Amino acid sequence: VTSNNGRYAAFKSEASNLVSATVVGENIYLRDMLDETTTLITIQPSGQPSTDNAQVSDISVSNDGVVIFTSRKSDLVSDDTNDDRDLFLFTGGVNQRINLNNGAQLTNTNPDQISISASGSLITFSDRFPYTSDDTNGSSSTYQYDISNGTFTFIDTIIDEPSNSSHIAVSASGQYLLLYAFPDEVTPISSLGAVFFEGLYVMDVGSDEIVQIEPVASNPNTSLTDVRRSSMSSDQRYAVFSTSTPNLLSQLQTEENIDTYLLDRNSNETTLISNRASAVDISANGRYVLIFTRYIPPLGVVDEGGSNLYLYDRNMGTYQKVGPIDPFANVNNSGLVVFQTNESLVPNDDNGTDDIYLFNPTDIRYSLISQNSNGVVGNGGSTGANINDDGVNVSVVFSSQADNLINGDVNNQRDVFVADWPSGLITRVSQNENGVGGNSFSNLGDLTADGSEVVFRSNATNLTDDSPSGGNVYLHQRANGRVGLVSQYTDGSPMNISVIGTSISDGGGFITFTTDTAVDIPGEEMGSNDLDVFLIDRDNGDVSLVSQTLSGVGTDGPAFQVDVYEDLNVSPPLVGVSFSADGELTGLSNHPGSDEVFLYQQGGPDVVLNIDVVGMGIVDASDKFSCATNCNASYPLGTQLQLFVESAPGFVFDRWNSSRGQCVNDTNPCLLTMDQDKTIQAIFIDPADVIFKNGFE
Repeated sequence: VTSNNGRYAAFKSEASNLVSATVVGENIYLRDMLDETTTLITIQPSGQPSTDNAQVSDISVSNDGVVIFTSRKSDLVSDDTNDDRDLFLFTGGVNQRINLNNGAQLTNTNPDQISISASGSLITFSDRFPYTSDDTNGSSSTYQYDISNGTFTFIDTIIDEPSNSSHIAVSASGQYLLLYAFPDEVTPISSLGAVFFEGLYVMDVGSDEIVQIEPVASNPNTSLTDVRRSSMSSDQRYAVFSTSTPNLLSQLQTEENIDTYLLDRNSNETTLISNRASAVDISANGRYVLIFTRYIPPLGVVDEGGSNLYLYDRNMGTYQKVGPIDPFANVNNSGLVVFQTNESLVPNDDNGTDDIYLFNPTDIRYSLISQNSNGVVGNGGSTGANINDDGVNVSVVFSSQADNLINGDVNNQRDVFVADWPSGLITRVSQNENGVGGNSFSNLGDLTADGSEVVFRSNATNLTDDSPSGGNVYLHQRANGRVGLVSQYTDGSPMNISVIGTSISDGGGFITFTTDTAVDIPGEEMGSNDLDVFLIDRDNGDVSLVSQTLSGVGTDGPAFQVDVYEDLNVSPPLVGVSFSADGELTGLSNHPGSDEVFLYQQGGPDVVLNIDVVGMGIVDASDKFSCATNCNASYPLGTQLQLFVESAPGFVFDRWNSSRGQCVNDTNPCLLTMDQDKTIQAIFIDPADVIFKNGFE
């Protein structure tokens, strides 16, 4: 090693001819480049060369030629009988042992990772012995030793278990440490108000300030706070959601505000849409995002004094205020927004209750949807609006207590209606084929992309011949007015459940529902009152439990905010179900306990795994192929793979590179889920070519 000013070089050698004295074994020498002199460092108190054959380890040297090193040699100082590796300081022609406890030698010591400041005043090292009373972690910790006064300072590293972090280098002044941390558990430091993840950090010893200098891993399995209000594009590429977790961006978010983010699953890039805002919806094509905030986006600094709904156009990068309305809204591929509000936005809205409106961003106009064909506003509250994705034939589904939206509405119940825009034609869907309205309330309507089919929840028992009691799921076909019971088993028998949420896919082939009633299908725990997510395949009538791990373990907590998506641009269609649930579905025993957003997928074309081998080695992908250069293979969606690596002679496996976050570091084998196309790089290196490690090559 050399000093910062380049004058001194300290090194170890087994040579016997570097100095005139007789030496044995491995020793440390100091070379003065200016004076061209070589000094033996490993000497006894008498000045004679050490006669102990024990090896020496780490070395560091200051600008003044002060050397520190570690060694098991027992004759460098008097009374060295602990038979441990010790930390020595060479200055003034003698060696001094540093790792002492009030002058007494230690028997539980193992100093390493040593550095000395350029001035020669500070020594930084790690050791398992607690030199100060505030070091209570029971494992190796980082310390600084002030040579001038002989005091130790405990350096509080960035996680609760310092054995899982290490300092790599120290600045010339000794004030800044370069650290690498790889915590088993992600734990916040209360004094900093931030959370840190695996990577490189710079720590200011004086202020305890820590800054990460590598991007933070965006791993959904390690979000620190709840992730809520999720929505996805139909191709399941873009996901929008809200959370106050600090670890989604390379710049840590230290304020505990709920912010809105967009995840591009193709690039694994997370973008901050707006500070201090809640996600509401994203259009099926992924272009438009609805957010709800009382601050002007995207900075979220200026308080408007009340909350507003904003429409964000990803293509244009613009934010357009929809208005001071409730965050129950939906946006389609043309940017048309439907929402509910008790504000009177048009002259004929005089009922003083919630109504459904449509906002057109092109001409910045509001259209009242919950009104009859004569332009009379509904005489009861209307809620729960959804809009289809057809930009020409626009339909809006909603539920309403009003009985004046259609002729002959005499059931005195909340019903589900569909309104066509801009024609104003309105029909009731929560009625039987004879046009008789449900004898109990109906709500939670959703419709296909073309608006031809509507799914909804109803407590009515007169909609079909087999309508059971409780809140069940029904499907209305607008072309013929037929209504069918959806929540039934494959044999046609009704489930008789209490549904809390419903959703239908773009093409209408799949329907989801959420219920806390036990459903008698494989994987469901009978007698359980957990809120679970189920998926119905209308082609074959199959019903499957979605809110469970791949091993079939369900969640003990609620699953909610459920939507089903269908990418009709691929064959067979790619189907996805997103929902929020507690972190136990991740399978991580040390999960911080926050709610996560999960995506279940099925169908779709095969996905491609690309393997890129750097250096000399082989990657085996679950016996599918052996790859030594560049290879690819196709797998059915959801395939579970194991990637094994084997180094060629003279090479070692260094690490994986993957933007997806599943193959990282030097894990062998790597477990991989093929939920989309992926590229994985396996890097093999020749150890002789490595100059720096731990982040530098």
